[in-house]
Formats: sequence, C-alpha cells, structure tokens
Amino acid sequence: MNYIGQMHFAAVPIDYIGSDSATHAGWTLGSGLEHRYNGNLSVKAEYLYYDLGKHTLVTTQNGIAGFSSQFDTHTRGSLVRVGLNWKFN
Repeated sequence: MNYIGQMHFAAVPIDYIGSDSATHAGWTLGSGLEHRYNGNLSVKAEYLYYDLGKHTLVTTQNGIAGFSSQFDTHTRGSLVRVGLNWKFN
C-alpha cells in the first residue's frame, strides 16, 4: 500500500509519504442457513465476522528531518450474504 497525503502542523502544510508491502493473516467466524422451496429452488443466508488484525504504518515527512507520523489501523467487520440457488437436474 502506498499512502500520500498532507497534514497541517502549526498552519504549515507538510507532505507525508508512506509505503508498505506485507502479508497479514486474520480469522473469520460465520454461520449460514439454506432452505429448499421446491425441488429445484432454494434460498440461503450467511453471516461472517472477520478480523484481519492490527497494522501500523510509520511515515516520514519531506523536508523535516527526524519528524514522522504513525498510523494504526485495525481491520474488522461483518458480512451478510443472501442468495438464490437453482439446482439443474
């Protein structure tokens, strides 16, 4: 991921640049139901909770030696899926 942006410190805009390339592991937990309406048609619903962990990115500022910023993120959320299935004989 590449991050490019601008922040204001004491009313002076400061450009920051950050770069990150890594593989992160996470986990998910979920459940689902499926109900058949007739011989070929069924409806399904699924719920998933995921947590992809915490990540920290440290950026440096152009033109200011020794000045950096740290951004912490924690990626997690929920998914709900609903679908129709048709069984071909």
